[in-house]
Amino acid sequence: MNCLDSSVVIDVLDGEETVVDALEEHDDPFYAPTIVRSEVLEGLLAGWFDGADAGQSLSWLRSLGFTREAALEAAHVRMEFRRDGETIPDADTFIAGVVRANGATLITQDAHFERVEGINVAVL
Repeated sequence: MNCLDSSVVIDVLDGEETVVDALEEHDDPFYAPTIVRSEVLEGLLAGWFDGADAGQSLSWLRSLGFTREAALEAAHVRMEFRRDGETIPDADTFIAGVVRANGATLITQDAHFERVEGINVAVL
């Protein structure tokens, strides 16, 4: 299962050819944690999309929810980083938790996800 990070979704919506071409190497359908959807929708709404247009622009993505299992995994991710004296943004710990709970591959442009134990990461 391929799960997209916000940076990738935004580039797809912007028609960034290198990202769109790179995604062709991965099987679809594509999934996105609901946290990613929220981040992207916030950006779309800030760009003066109305709610319906913004939601429609993400209709090609399937959602992965922030379940109890994902919450537990996110907490583990946060603690693993703290143990190593490091941090990543809170939203990224939630994304990593969803990806790890679902055994998915995260397709991202943020290399710090490669430091998350137990998830497959494809950095574009």
